[in-house]
Amino acid sequence: MSHLLLVDPRQYVVNYLGYKNEKLLKIAMEIYMAENTLYPSFRVRNQDMDEKLKIFNDSCLHQYKNEYSHHFKKGILNPIYYLHYMNYSLSEKLAPKYQSDLFDWFEFIGYSFLKQMYQKNDLQSNVARIMFRANEFYKGMYDSKFHLLNDSFSKNNDKKIDVAKRKIIGAMVIQNKELYELEKERVRQSTEYKIYDDYKSDINNAFKNIERKNRGLECI
Repeated sequence: MSHLLLVDPRQYVVNYLGYKNEKLLKIAMEIYMAENTLYPSFRVRNQDMDEKLKIFNDSCLHQYKNEYSHHFKKGILNPIYYLHYMNYSLSEKLAPKYQSDLFDWFEFIGYSFLKQMYQKNDLQSNVARIMFRANEFYKGMYDSKFHLLNDSFSKNNDKKIDVAKRKIIGAMVIQNKELYELEKERVRQSTEYKIYDDYKSDINNAFKNIERKNRGLECI
């Protein structure tokens, strides 16, 4: 059942939801992406790594679109094909070579898709929309404070100052996490989140199959 989400998501819809209810799977998949790939920074992103991941993703998307153009609407991937796309990238050996890069890439993919859908007002799920907006707010707040601290202490090499800076950053991280978790807890009470719960097991099992495939590959 969950295997269809990897090899033929449209058939999954036909078998278990019916065409009229495809939106339910879209909502569930968007929330899954938000739950598993949004991370309100709590760290400053490595720009070189992000650029490398973007190159991988652009290359993979280009080939995927050539084969599965019907999975896109106005240039945006239908979210029911999110896991299908990841599975395809491993099967076609288009993914990053090293496992450490690969999991960063999976996170990058989900974030990129959510950002694109959010910017084009194409998210079906209000929960995913709220979580993405919160993610961007706390990410921006953390980044700006981190750079302000760095600028303030950049000319001081005192170890005590360095320890103080790390403590301040640690407190910022804890605060961001707590505020973001409160936001997530609020949306978990919504009707949409109950839709996600209905399909969560199948989605998680499908992703576990991707993880098993990844561990079985010696060189991707």
